Amino acid sequence: MALGLEQAEEQRLYQQTLLQDGLKDMLDHGKFLDCVVRVGEREFPCHRLVLAACSPYFRARFLAEPEPAGELRLEEVAPDVVAQVLHYLYTSEIALDEASVQDLFAAAHRFQIPSIFTICVSFLQKRLCLSNCLAVFRLGLLLDCPLLLRKVQMVKDAHEGRLTVLRKKKKEKGKEAAGPQAASKGTGDAKAEGEEEDERVLPGILNDTLRFGMFLQDLIFMISEEGAVAYDPAANECYCASLSTQIPKNHASLVTKENQVFVAGGLFFNEDNKEDPMSSYFLQFDHLDSEWLGMPPLPSPRCLFSLGEALNAIYVVGGRELKERESSLDSVLCYDRLSFKWGESDPLPYAVYGHAVLSHMDLVYVIGGKGSDRKCLNKMCVYDPKKFEWKELAPMQTARSLFGATVHDGRIFVAAGVTDTGLTSSVEVYSITDNKWAPFEAFPQERSSLSLVSLAGTLYAIGGFATLETESGELVPTELNDIWRYNEEEKKWEGVLRELAYATGATFLPVRLNVLRLTKM
Repeated sequence: MALGLEQAEEQRLYQQTLLQDGLKDMLDHGKFLDCVVRVGEREFPCHRLVLAACSPYFRARFLAEPEPAGELRLEEVAPDVVAQVLHYLYTSEIALDEASVQDLFAAAHRFQIPSIFTICVSFLQKRLCLSNCLAVFRLGLLLDCPLLLRKVQMVKDAHEGRLTVLRKKKKEKGKEAAGPQAASKGTGDAKAEGEEEDERVLPGILNDTLRFGMFLQDLIFMISEEGAVAYDPAANECYCASLSTQIPKNHASLVTKENQVFVAGGLFFNEDNKEDPMSSYFLQFDHLDSEWLGMPPLPSPRCLFSLGEALNAIYVVGGRELKERESSLDSVLCYDRLSFKWGESDPLPYAVYGHAVLSHMDLVYVIGGKGSDRKCLNKMCVYDPKKFEWKELAPMQTARSLFGATVHDGRIFVAAGVTDTGLTSSVEVYSITDNKWAPFEAFPQERSSLSLVSLAGTLYAIGGFATLETESGELVPTELNDIWRYNEEEKKWEGVLRELAYATGATFLPVRLNVLRLTKM
């Protein structure tokens, strides 16, 4: 006997509840656990099947493993956010508030969990007002959410007393058959369409393009004055991300934990600033239009600085003045991503340039570099924006500047660089929990300006400058464009490519991009 629709739906919901309650009970009692999600120092035991069934991201991570591993490491995400996501997967319960919605929204986008994504959109829509619509618009733009963007536009237009059509009107089927009648209305139609285009505030791509979250890939983003290219080391393929030549030659770049890409540097004359007209560029990459957006310029031009981020702010740390004296700086500029304004943060404990800045768990680490006396430093300090204070940490074993640095596997790695006696190939690793440095497998060649990138659980080393001998026997600094990776099992560095195209003069970032929006080269 066939069941009625209501009875069938009731039984289906009952079975779903039974299954979910059973899975949560097994989690609470530690039954059949076969995976540990590690975020920083916290561990979350769970079931691989549950993660794979609820998230294409986790499914792809598990399928990519040659052998089932008992541990899954997640970086650039807060443990509390992961705890809420896992709790939701087992219970369908989630606690949202203004403080947590942005992090959960970004996590839902990254882990490709539509239900959490929808809950966050609904939460933001209900609380949308004129005072927060700009920040919500930025979030919707970042996470490619047309629904949220349309709601923001409605709030803006309501405040301005107008009604905006966000989608282009579809052509009427009988329009082409109208012939002379349509021609007689040509002038009026053209005017109407022109007015409609003037009213379109949001780019059409935000309204008409489908989301392709399933096609996000981990790529190495190469940014230079010639353009931006994304490299897939797994498939050994390059994608054109942008042909724009706006990027200054000497720049610093940063990718935030929300996958936003920023570039700062260069020098230009700012007519709007009468007192100090010299400014530096500050740009953000728009992954939807593959263009660089001009942001409020850097108010204090400098070189040999580094970028960091924490708590919705971007920090420009140290460097040297672009003036006659070229003084070393201890000042820190702070850009608020919510208000789009620059300010000053607490200064460094010492002046430094040619250093490295890393961001991890809303803390900003400053490592090495050179001081005012132009001697290499082994110092390391960390800034906590919640406490507004700097704290000195254990020094490196080797004082160095112009070196590679990254956060990998929950630890800080530094490689190669310049010492007071010349180039070095030494590598050190810093334990954040123990506040200790330890030696690591040296890089195969002495280099300066080596770039370290942690991508999808693998540590890569790219480019830099080495001293090579010419045919005449002269030793000259030479830029290299090769790429290496560290083999965890064999404990050694392995060459991947001798010549990585488009890497000359570039900075390198680990990013997640939609390859369907990119052009394969």
